Amino acid sequence: MSKYIKLDVLEPDGLCGKMKGLMFAKKPKNIILKTRFGIHTFFLKFPIDVIVCDRNFVVKKIKIGLKSNRIFFWNPLYYNVIEANTGTIKR
Repeated sequence: MSKYIKLDVLEPDGLCGKMKGLMFAKKPKNIILKTRFGIHTFFLKFPIDVIVCDRNFVVKKIKIGLKSNRIFFWNPLYYNVIEANTGTIKR
């Protein structure tokens, strides 16, 4: 059974915005990135939920509550990545 959800996300502007992501942010927000291989949570002040999707935005991998100072990898075939507020996946 397929489920569809609607999630408001921001796409960071430019290369600097994409590289910065949520680093140093004071409060969490939902962002979408196009990146392969993995992300890190260095300099994050809060845990995040991570959703990795294929080109059609079908969810391929999730990580609930990824804590600060961690690295998260996935299959490089998938490059749409949503970094979301903790609790988003459970909802």
